[in-house]
Amino acid sequence: MHRYLNVLKMCELFDGISENELADVLTCLNAEVKSFRKGDTVCRAGEFANSAGVVLKGRIYLESNDFLGNKSIVTEFTPGRCFGESYAFAKNMTMPFNIVAKENSDILVFDMRRLAAPCVKDCMNHRLLTDNLLCSMAAKHCELNNKITHLSRRTTREKLISYLSEQANQQKTIIFTIPFNRQELADYLSVERSAMSKELARMKNDGLIDYDGRTFKLKI
Repeated sequence: MHRYLNVLKMCELFDGISENELADVLTCLNAEVKSFRKGDTVCRAGEFANSAGVVLKGRIYLESNDFLGNKSIVTEFTPGRCFGESYAFAKNMTMPFNIVAKENSDILVFDMRRLAAPCVKDCMNHRLLTDNLLCSMAAKHCELNNKITHLSRRTTREKLISYLSEQANQQKTIIFTIPFNRQELADYLSVERSAMSKELARMKNDGLIDYDGRTFKLKI
């Protein structure tokens, strides 16, 4: 666990908890590290989730798949990000998404019931974890609202402009790198890849953007 100390310090769930106290907190949560290979399913749609996780290494996606095999990327989680907490708290609600490792990944898994239950020691860290959890869940709610905004646009160009504008605002620069390759971006925006690639080329020719791989520049 010590080798992931810097990652855990980045996690919003453990904000305000010192290095010396972190080990006790993880013991309180019955936390353990699990490893997944690229392509492994961390949690399947339809399963009940009693545990949440923090990505320590690698990258995972929440994916939605319909019965025809169409896939949509709901969101991405990179090292330091917490995931699954909302569904672990919800009673009698199964996961609506598959959670899939997109790279070889190590994940810290912990029991959300330990966090929801009152701490027998009434320790400050337990209360701090609860406060941090609420902040984390609120931030994810905002992220999903942003995606709904992108998907509500009528055309592929409007969806791209909405997403790229959000990325530029988040990274505070007109030159930025997105986390998705072309297929992943198409899945995230729920558009067809070839049509999206053609639209990107048209936007480049129209002088709206420039790009090289995952790096984009907005021409404003």
